[in-house]
Amino acid sequence: DNRAPNIWATYVRALIVLERRDDALAALQGWQAEVARVPGTFRRVNDFAYRAVNFYARLGRVDEAVALIREMRAAGLTGRVGFSSHSDFDPIRADPRYQELVREYEAWVRTLPDPVDL
Repeated sequence: DNRAPNIWATYVRALIVLERRDDALAALQGWQAEVARVPGTFRRVNDFAYRAVNFYARLGRVDEAVALIREMRAAGLTGRVGFSSHSDFDPIRADPRYQELVREYEAWVRTLPDPVDL
């Protein structure tokens, strides 16, 4: 039952909005298991981690959110992670592991060249 990432994301988001936390976590586990069967980092990171990290954060699941941020960073997708300011991360913002990732992200951003006006 290969569902498109957008379908999974919509389903999990709906479960969270309906306050069906356990169902949302079970759906995230199912989605991750499905993506894990497909070879390639891109599917794991782009199709799952990039979307699921926000859901885990909204659910207050620091371990899972931090692990996915680290996985995305290891895959070179640091710039796609808007976790330092997005409100989905408010439930985990006080966690020292999250704060460390934000500091690392902000340090990385400071190394980038200034944008060029076109």
